[in-house]
Amino acid sequence: MDNYELENVNTEIETTESGVDGGWIALAVTAFLGLCSTIYFGVKYKKKIKEAQEKDANFQKILREHQAEIDVLISEKERQEYLIRLYEEYISNMEE
Repeated sequence: MDNYELENVNTEIETTESGVDGGWIALAVTAFLGLCSTIYFGVKYKKKIKEAQEKDANFQKILREHQAEIDVLISEKERQEYLIRLYEEYISNMEE
């Protein structure tokens, strides 16, 4: 740089009428939006986890109700087939 450029450098920071630098406003808005999106996705994830836990609890309840029928079945293959059929019925009822 030559002396002309060095002498004509504007060292003052441009501010808004209230005296706040625009960069700080942008930073604050960005931080606020980041916080809002984090909260939104956290709530959404928590709701999804809760639904999965409720679904599992409901299926466990059905298994307890059908445990006598499951115990009567002798072979492991029959038990697995019965459990699969029971789960498929549960899923089809959830979709309705």
